[in-house]
Amino acid sequence: TPYFQNSLNRAANLTRRFGSPEVTLTLAELKSALMDHHNPGAVCQHPDNNEAGWQTYFGAYVVAQRGEMWINEGFPCRDRFERYSLIG
Repeated sequence: TPYFQNSLNRAANLTRRFGSPEVTLTLAELKSALMDHHNPGAVCQHPDNNEAGWQTYFGAYVVAQRGEMWINEGFPCRDRFERYSLIG
């Protein structure tokens, strides 16, 4: 299905970016990945930038060492992330 193919494309994009054991994932690289517009497989998708009209509704990441979760509603490339504490 188109939905499944879109997910496969996104997974392949992230695997190209982070799939090597030599890659050290930094917070900056993770944030950049959430804002990625590389097609096929854009992580941040806008309905006017793709044939199927796919759209990203939110982005999220966890900084476990700090006990934080950062969430945004909307497009990760342009909408603000809000910090939430995961500790008490």
